[in-house]
Amino acid sequence: MTSSKTPLWARLARRVPALLLALLALGTAGPIQAGSTFERGLGRPVAEQLEEEVGVIRDPALSGWVERVGSEIIRADGGEPRDYSFKILDSDDVNAFAIPGGFIYVTLGLLCFIDSEDELAAVLGHEIAHLTAHHGVKQLQREILLTLGFVLLRGYVSDMVSTLSQVGGVLYSLRHSRADEAAADAGGLVKMLRAGYDPIAMATFLEKCAEREKQKPSRLEVYFMTHPPTTDRLERATHRPETDPRNTEVRRAVAKGYTERGLYRQAIQAHEQVLAREPHDVAQHLAAARCWDQLGRPDRAREEWSRAAQLDPNVKLPPTTARKPGPPAIPRADREAASRARASLADARRQIAAGNNARDTQIGDLRKALGSSKKRFRSLLNTLGSAAQYAAAGDLIHQEMLREIGLAVANLDRALSRVQVTLEAAGTVPDRFSESLQALDSQLASSAPDEHLLAIAESLAPSATRSLSELDGGVKKCREALKQTDAAIRVCHAAAQDLQESVFLPAPVVLARVGHLNSRLRVAAKAASSAAALAGEARTLAEAAAARHYILALDRLALSVPAAQKAPVCALLTRRYGIPPAQATGLAREGVRLGEATASLLLGLAVRVSLKKDASAEGDAGAIDDRPVKPLSLDEALERRVPLAPLNAGLRLFLLDMERETEGSGQH
Repeated sequence: MTSSKTPLWARLARRVPALLLALLALGTAGPIQAGSTFERGLGRPVAEQLEEEVGVIRDPALSGWVERVGSEIIRADGGEPRDYSFKILDSDDVNAFAIPGGFIYVTLGLLCFIDSEDELAAVLGHEIAHLTAHHGVKQLQREILLTLGFVLLRGYVSDMVSTLSQVGGVLYSLRHSRADEAAADAGGLVKMLRAGYDPIAMATFLEKCAEREKQKPSRLEVYFMTHPPTTDRLERATHRPETDPRNTEVRRAVAKGYTERGLYRQAIQAHEQVLAREPHDVAQHLAAARCWDQLGRPDRAREEWSRAAQLDPNVKLPPTTARKPGPPAIPRADREAASRARASLADARRQIAAGNNARDTQIGDLRKALGSSKKRFRSLLNTLGSAAQYAAAGDLIHQEMLREIGLAVANLDRALSRVQVTLEAAGTVPDRFSESLQALDSQLASSAPDEHLLAIAESLAPSATRSLSELDGGVKKCREALKQTDAAIRVCHAAAQDLQESVFLPAPVVLARVGHLNSRLRVAAKAASSAAALAGEARTLAEAAAARHYILALDRLALSVPAAQKAPVCALLTRRYGIPPAQATGLAREGVRLGEATASLLLGLAVRVSLKKDASAEGDAGAIDDRPVKPLSLDEALERRVPLAPLNAGLRLFLLDMERETEGSGQH
C-alpha cells in the first residue's frame, strides 16, 4: 500500500503514463464492475487522502447502519456488497459522494440532516448509481486528458485543495454533469425501490435541501458545490413514476418494504394508498390486517380481515382470541409529590425564560463574529490557492509547506464548523426543553399521574438546568474559540503570504529562508490546533445538552405508547444499530426509561471492543454482533470523552421513527 504521507499530487504524477493509458483504454474496454480492481486502484489514493485529512467516524452503531442500508440496495440491484465500502466522514457539511472503486461516503452532517432511513437510502442509491454507471471514472478521464500537460509541468495539487475545502474540494474534479446527476437520480430511485425503500423520500430530502438552499447555510455549501441546483433535481424527481403516490405498483412494493423493516404503521399508510384506488384488492386488506396485528391492534386487524372476507368468500376470519392480560397497573403517584414536581418544572421554565434574552443576545453577537471569521478564512483560502497554483510539481519544499499549512487550515475549518454547531444547539435546545416542561406539567395537572410519569418529571427539571449550564459554558468557549481562530487565521495568512512570495524566489534564497518559514508554519499549526480543540470542547457541551433532551423526549413519548406498539419500534434498534435482540426487546417492558436505556446501550456499543472480522465473513456486510452490550451512562461517556454527535444522530432518528409508528407527533 502506498504511504498516505506521500502527497497525492506526487503519487498521481508518478502514475500519469500508466493512468493515462488505462483511461484511454477505458473507452474501448468492456463492462467494468463498479468495485473492480481497476477502479479501486484509481480511487484508493483519493479515498486514503480524504480519510486522513477529514477523519472517519468510527461509531459502530451509526457506521453499521449506513453499511447495512447500502448493502441492502446493492444486493437488491444484483451487486456484491464486498465490492463497496461505506464510511462516515467527520464533517458537519451536508454531503455524500462516491469515489471510483466502490468508495462511498456520507458526512456526519448529512446524517444529522436526514429525517428517515428512506432518505438515507435515497442518498446512497444516488451515489451507487453514479458508481454503477462509472460517472466518476469518465469524469476523471476528461479531467486528466485536459490537464495532463499541467500535471507534468507544475503538479496536480488536489491534496492541497482537499485539505483546504475538506469534503468538497477533493471531489471537485469528480463533479458530475447535469446529465450524469439526472441519470443518477433516476437510477437511484429504481435501486432504492428494489430494496424496499420509499422513493418519495428522495423528493422529501430534496425539498428540505431546496428550502435550506435559499439561505445557503455553510453546512450545505459543499453539497451545492458538488451537486446541481436542487430545484432542478426536485422538479425531475416529483415527476418520476416512482414518486407518484397514485402509482399502486410502487406503493405495493413500498408497503412490503416497510413491513419487512418492521415499520408497520408506515406500511399501513402505503397499503391505504393502494386501497384508495383499488378498494377490492384482497391481498392489500390482508397485508394491512397483519400489520395492525403486529401493532397490537386486533380490532383494526379484524376490520381488515372482514373487508377481505366480504370480497373473497375463500378468506376465513381468524378465530377470536381472548384478550391478553395487560401489564399490572402502575401505582399512582402521591399527590404531594406531584405538586412538588410541578413546582420544580415551573422553576425550570422560569430559569429558561430568564436566561433567554441574554443568551439570544450572546448567540446573535457570536454569529456575527462567526460570519466575520468566515470571511477572513475565505481570504486565507484565496491566498493559499494562489500559492498552490504557482508551486511547481518538482518543488518539494513548497509542496511540503503547502501540505503543512493546509493541515492547519483544516483545523481552522473544524473550529469554525464546531462553533456553528454549538451556536445552533444553544439557540434551539432551551426552547425544546421549555416545550417538554410545559407538556409534562399539563400531564401532571390533567390526571392522576403514575409513578413512571412522576419519575420523568422529577428528572426533567434537573436535566434542563444542567443542560442550560452546559450550553452557557459552550457559548462562553465559542467566544474564546473564535478569538483563537481569528488569531490563528492571521498567523496562517502571514505564513501563506510568505509562502506565496517565496514561490517566485530563486532556490538558494528559499533554502536560506526555510527555517523562518517553517517556524511560522509551526506557530500557525499550533494556533489552529488549539482553536479546533477549544471549539471541540464547546461542541461537546452542546452535544451533551442535546443528548439530555433527546433522552427525556424518548422517555416521555414511551409513556404514552402501549407495550405492544413499543416492541416493534424497539426491534428497530437491532436491525438499525446492532443492539443485541434480547436487550432491544427488553426496552419495550413497562417501566423502562426508554430514552435513558437506549442512550446507555448506544454509548456502550460505541466503546465496546469490536471483534476481528474473519476473512471468510467479509461479504456479510453489516452483520449484527449479538454479544451483550454493557450500558454506559451519559456522564460516564463524558468522562471517557466518547463523541456524542453520533449518539444524537441515532437518538433523533429513533425518536422520529417512534413518533411515526405511534400516536406521537412533534418536531425534533
